Amino acid sequence: MSDEQDFAAGIETALEIADPAGFLQGLSGLQGVRLRALRLEPERQEAVLALSGLNASFSGLPDEQRVQAGTLLLQGVRALSLAAGFRLGLRIARAEVSENGPPFRLDIAFDGDGDGEGTDGEDGEGLSAVFALLSFRPQTTWYAASIVIALHTSDDPQAPVRFYENVVLIEAEAAEAALAEARLLGAVEAAIDDGLAIDGMAVAPIFAGVRKLVSISNPADRDQDSEPPVSGAEITWSLFTARNQADFERYLAGEEVELTYDE
Repeated sequence: MSDEQDFAAGIETALEIADPAGFLQGLSGLQGVRLRALRLEPERQEAVLALSGLNASFSGLPDEQRVQAGTLLLQGVRALSLAAGFRLGLRIARAEVSENGPPFRLDIAFDGDGDGEGTDGEDGEGLSAVFALLSFRPQTTWYAASIVIALHTSDDPQAPVRFYENVVLIEAEAAEAALAEARLLGAVEAAIDDGLAIDGMAVAPIFAGVRKLVSISNPADRDQDSEPPVSGAEITWSLFTARNQADFERYLAGEEVELTYDE
């Protein structure tokens, strides 16, 4: 998803926060969170802050707490100041919102040198804003879906069946939505008539289903699955069992070998 799409989605689906001060306190003042993008809309009196590295559970379930990204939307912005030398990508040392409002005041200090102490505006890395309304949108999750397309050349159920397993990336708010999107993509792919043939025989592609759906795993210094995959990201995984070391080594060499697919 591009920054433009990310901001648009954040504005359209953000949830209004009734207690801005308490919300940020509940997120440990955003300590350690990275400000990866900032967009100002003077005519609409809005400011959008794209954050990464939030360690939280926005479902309210403790066992679902994880590192993820999100978007803060400030509306009714009356004033916003950026200290000289401000730049994106810094981690936040602390973020505070005034208790009384509206209007509210947001002050963010950044950890410019990585010591966790934070810097003020004089160091050129501070952000302050006076606003009327705060909204928040948790970022969506990136999934890898294994879509199976069967290539039937015979109606004989005993005949060998060739099939493709295509792994596609899907961004969705939940696994259910990702699965529905994967099924749609599979059906569309199978419906494409491109004259495919195997050994001179016409093939009728059939969408057989989605074999696996897993969330991606970005490197440790990035949000695990709410940021788009980057170099080094684990897209999907499988677990196999080889009968013995010799079979395992034949597998590594790219030779034909019998394996047990565990998951």
